[in-house]
Amino acid sequence: MKKFLTACGLLCLMVAVGLAAAAALPNYAGTWTLDKDKSTGLPPQITAGTDPIEWVVTQNDKTLTVKSSFMGNSQEVAYNLDGSKSKAQMMGRSGPSEATVYLEKKDDGKVVLHSERTLNFQGSDVTIKSTQIWELADGGKTLKVQNTTESPRGTMEASMVFNKKS
Repeated sequence: MKKFLTACGLLCLMVAVGLAAAAALPNYAGTWTLDKDKSTGLPPQITAGTDPIEWVVTQNDKTLTVKSSFMGNSQEVAYNLDGSKSKAQMMGRSGPSEATVYLEKKDDGKVVLHSERTLNFQGSDVTIKSTQIWELADGGKTLKVQNTTESPRGTMEASMVFNKKS
C-alpha cells in the first residue's frame, strides 16, 4: 500500500509539472529585425523604407514589453502576462493616442497581442483594432507575427517575419 501511495504521489507530481511546463510562455526576449523579403502584406511605407524595422522585446514574470522603432519614431508597449488590460501610448498617422492593450496566452505557446484605440479624425471618432499572433520558429531564431488591423478603411493583414539579432 505504501508503494502504491508513493507511486500515485509521483504520478500526480509529474502531471502537475507537465501541465505547468505546457502553460509556460516561451521567451520572446531579444532584438528582432524585420525580414522584408520573407514578410507579406506589408504597407508601402514599410516596403519602400530603407531603415531597418527593429523590435526590442523584454520579458519577465509579469510583462512582455515591445519597443519598436521605424523611421526615427519609437514606441514602447507593455502587455501584462496575466491577461489584464492596460493603457499605452501608440503612434499613428495622426500622432500619438492612448490604446487599451492586453495579451492572451494560447496553449500552443503562441501569444495574441490585442490593442484598441479611438482617434478623432476630422471631427469623427474612429476605432482601430489590432491583433498580432506571435509564434517562435527555428529554435527561437525566428519570430513569426500574423497582424490583422481593423479600421473604417477595412481589414488589413500582414505576415511578418523577424530574425533574432541577439
